[in-house]
Amino acid sequence: SPCSGSLLQASYVCTDYSTSEDWIQGEHTFQHTFGGPGPFVIAHGSCCWISLITGGSQNWMVATTVDLRPRPDNGLINSSPVSASAPIIRLIQGCTYTLPIHTDDPDGDDVRCRWGTDPSECGQICDGLPGATLTSNPCSIQYTANTLGWAGVALVLEDFVSSTSTTPLSEVPLQFLINVRDGAGEACATSLLYSDSTIKDEQACIAIAPQETFSTTIEVIESSTSRLKEVNLVAPPGLIRSHVQQIGSNRGVTIQWTPTVQQYGQHVFCFTAVDSLGLNTEQRCVTLLAGASSPDILPNTMTPKGNDVSLKQRVFTVTFDQKIYRPSVQRSIKIFSTALTPPEPIAELDTSRGAEVSVEDKTLTFYLPQFVDLDEGAEHYILMDPGAVVGSMSCSGGGAPFRGISNPSEWSFETVIPNTNPCEKNDGRGDCEYQCRSFDNILIYQCWCDQQFILSPDGHSCIHMDIDDKCLCKNGACRGGGACECFLGWEGKTCAEPSCRHQNGCSGNGDCIAPGLCACKPGWSGPACNIDLCSRYQSCYSCTQRIGCGWCDETKQCSAGSGYGPVRSDCRSWFYYYCHAIVDDASPTSCSLQVTHAQCRDDCLDNAFLRTRGPGSYEYCSKYVEACKRYAKCYSKSQACLNWYEDECRFGLVGDGIQRRGAPVNRPQDIHSDVLEPQDSGPYVVTEVVRRIQESGIFPDDHGLMRRIAWVESRFGWDSDTFHTNDDKPVGIWKMDKKTLEDTKDTEAHPQLKKKHKLISEVFGINWKAVTPLQLHKPLISCLAARLALSFKQEKIPKNLEDQAHYWKKCYNFDTTTTAETFLNRLQRMPRPGLQQQQPNCVHGIYVRETDSCLCEP
Repeated sequence: SPCSGSLLQASYVCTDYSTSEDWIQGEHTFQHTFGGPGPFVIAHGSCCWISLITGGSQNWMVATTVDLRPRPDNGLINSSPVSASAPIIRLIQGCTYTLPIHTDDPDGDDVRCRWGTDPSECGQICDGLPGATLTSNPCSIQYTANTLGWAGVALVLEDFVSSTSTTPLSEVPLQFLINVRDGAGEACATSLLYSDSTIKDEQACIAIAPQETFSTTIEVIESSTSRLKEVNLVAPPGLIRSHVQQIGSNRGVTIQWTPTVQQYGQHVFCFTAVDSLGLNTEQRCVTLLAGASSPDILPNTMTPKGNDVSLKQRVFTVTFDQKIYRPSVQRSIKIFSTALTPPEPIAELDTSRGAEVSVEDKTLTFYLPQFVDLDEGAEHYILMDPGAVVGSMSCSGGGAPFRGISNPSEWSFETVIPNTNPCEKNDGRGDCEYQCRSFDNILIYQCWCDQQFILSPDGHSCIHMDIDDKCLCKNGACRGGGACECFLGWEGKTCAEPSCRHQNGCSGNGDCIAPGLCACKPGWSGPACNIDLCSRYQSCYSCTQRIGCGWCDETKQCSAGSGYGPVRSDCRSWFYYYCHAIVDDASPTSCSLQVTHAQCRDDCLDNAFLRTRGPGSYEYCSKYVEACKRYAKCYSKSQACLNWYEDECRFGLVGDGIQRRGAPVNRPQDIHSDVLEPQDSGPYVVTEVVRRIQESGIFPDDHGLMRRIAWVESRFGWDSDTFHTNDDKPVGIWKMDKKTLEDTKDTEAHPQLKKKHKLISEVFGINWKAVTPLQLHKPLISCLAARLALSFKQEKIPKNLEDQAHYWKKCYNFDTTTTAETFLNRLQRMPRPGLQQQQPNCVHGIYVRETDSCLCEP
């Protein structure tokens, strides 16, 4: 609509400037009472930009939408996204750059960016950066700086209710300049580096309590070719910055800001260091939450703490002084044991998504994972990352972050060492009604009864029985008529079935595989399989990122299931593992389950090897190559969704020949094996992967090393840093990095790899040279990469465990902080295959978990 008048004078408070380049930037806030809920458009424009590569001086215009109507999802007034950028980004001609754009949203909405397209929102620089490409979420620009001069960049940030929504709640402009200069003979980037003490992007947001001052330093490590010239800021009014000065062995600036009451809220703080050649470092940005108090721990609420903690302790709780939430980015809780030297974490839990972590009101509760136990008579301590939980005031990291726990003495406890014979008291009966028998005078003891009596299920009292020679009790005592009285942890007619009665029968969401031990079905976790991993996800796209969770489009709910459907109900429109959409010009990124998906490879195999092993024995798609090729045309990746193209595949059909587990279908379905699912983990997955590779005959016997490496490197994938997207760090269960992956593809340097690549293609249908670092999230790909990396080492895999430890250190793990002793120490905690199965039937004795064996009755 046409402009209706001026709201205010366009004055502002200066927040940064450059005398050498003659520019200034500032900030201004104002209040205005509108005549209705809107929406309204507020714009600010004039003339002129400096001379730009897209033409001469151009008019500038920034515009934003104000909409005071209630949001459709929660009935509240929307808060728009916020962003900031340095006014000038300096680039060298001929170099390619990725420029991340910091965005934040007080409501935690899905924020996307786009180019400005209309002069009403971007003036005359709507196409100011020809040749650049834009990624909408997370927002970033990819640009090869070929043209010298100045370019104006006009972006628009939009927030959406969810990742599937297509209608923005608001629109906010962001504009800045790019300067490309001739850098013949110069590097593409400055050699200046931020010191470790400088604020990092991953800190996400920093809370500043009322009447407190935010203080920090921006320290830069200089080189012989780059000297620090200045530090440019995007900062709120009133922030004080020093001149560039010496700070220890580095140079930099000090920052201080005491927010006024009127400034309470969310502010973006960005900084960029500029060297003497005019090159800038990457821009770092965090959100400052003025007037927000971070959650802190209430005194005497950490449980357990102190001495004499039971070895059976598995639940840990702590209470905070305000309501807390999970962070939206990965943060960890680590439980350490001093039984190993140096102390190592026995468990590492992800507070953002981990199944062993729950948050309710002000209380954080977390559990020891299955197969992890406390060490007897050892001191343990708990550390938490900063931001392990967050407060209610929102930002991209989730809210005002908890300070974390970095001091081992803050939350420590010591487990008990039983130093007396449990059978000594009560005249040798201990807690038993008739007789107590102990073993090794430590933890292990058993109550016994006189003849014609059996031990009751409580483990202490005795019950009279009738002698019956026909009694077949395996884990219990006989009663009259051949009936069995089962020992604790066992049930069934002959007491042969493990019982999880105290785990509520695994809540119907798992199988009882040993006394008191549940193996949870996909989508469930916890000691009693009662923690729902799926219901937290509110969209198809977020739901299908979690292994074991699927989206039912009929009910619009995320629930536990597999590629075959949900666990507890039927669903005709079931989405598992991927989220898809039918292409629609009106909503090109809206994920909706109107079609399902088949993960058909381009190189579907029809060879004797797979036919003899049978479909499903290995990754299996279809024996009809042509059908797969036709099918591949139906899908194309577009942002968050896999889009179905009706022009190629009408009405969602692909014709005959696409098979699933040998059953023909006329609609595409999920076809993928568990060992190819990204981020699948655990002892069962590792065992299955190692078995498949060993049976393939591609590699010689590994003598158990690959399973051990999987535990030592990532605890079978349970470590919180196992799966990430940083190409520079080792990733996956077997912790392969990008460089090692590329080495496994180099058949010129390692000719022996050619045969193995061919066999991998024939056996598993994988074109190894096309494998990407992101595919290392898949267990089978990760283990194959590890085997290939070891295959061109001169040394053979040894059989002896100690020799394997030295082999691992010499040929596999190159971390300077680890030794062969590290390998052996970590293996002490590796679950043995027997511990995941039913415990042995100790007919005349008791089961000892520490030795995985029976201790016989004297």
